[in-house]
Amino acid sequence: MIEAQQAAERIREALEKGPTDGPWFVTPRFQDKVDVTHSSLEPGAASMTIARVTVRDSWLTEQMSNAAFIAICSPDNLRALLAERDELVKDAERLDYLDTRNARKNERNGTIYGWWLNENHNRIALEDHDQRKLSAREAIDAARADALTKDN
Repeated sequence: MIEAQQAAERIREALEKGPTDGPWFVTPRFQDKVDVTHSSLEPGAASMTIARVTVRDSWLTEQMSNAAFIAICSPDNLRALLAERDELVKDAERLDYLDTRNARKNERNGTIYGWWLNENHNRIALEDHDQRKLSAREAIDAARADALTKDN
C-alpha cells in the first residue's frame, strides 16, 4: 500500500501538470460508453470529455461507479483535500512538538509528567500533570470523552 505522504506528492505532481479544473460530471453517451465531462458553469458553454469509460452490460454498476469516482476526483476537489491534509499535518506536528519536548524534559529531569486538560469557569488549558502520564492527544481525547459523558 502506498504511504499517505507519497500519495499526496504524486497527486501534487499530477496537479502541477495543469489538468482541467472541475466540476466534472458523469455523462452517459452511447450504449456502451460513459463520459466524465467538464462543463463550465457559464451558460451555453461547451463541455469537454475528461475520460471515457467503456461499459459492458455485466459490468454496468462497476463501470458507472468508476466513472463517478473519476468525476469526484477533479483537480479542485483534490486541491481542497490536500489543503485540509496539510492543516491536519501541521496540527499533528504541533501535538508531536509538545509531547517530544515534554519527553525530553522528563528524561533530563528524571520526571514522569504527562498532560491533562484543566478546565474551569474562566478558561481551558493543557497543563502538565505528574499523576496522569498522558500524551497531549490522550489528554484532549480524555477531556472530550468526559465532556460527552457530562453532556448526555
